[in-house]
Amino acid sequence: MDVTQGFGLITTELETHRRNLTDVSETLSSTGGGAGGLGAPPSFFGIIGEFIPGMLQPLVDEAGQVINAGAESVRETASPGPTSATG
Repeated sequence: MDVTQGFGLITTELETHRRNLTDVSETLSSTGGGAGGLGAPPSFFGIIGEFIPGMLQPLVDEAGQVINAGAESVRETASPGPTSATG
């Protein structure tokens, strides 16, 4: 355990947590990248429902953007911070 300015830090646990957050960020990034398409052929909804993909695509695009923003937030949280406090 490192003791710096009165605070005890268990660096191995912090590093493990950072690696776990990095894994979560990578998973979110791959999920957000895959959300760009509906994943169904245009004929999937049939003749009567051929308008449905056009209605759903904006929602799918927005969901991808939200997932990517979450991935970026987790990535920033996982990035190593300053090694010492400055004031």
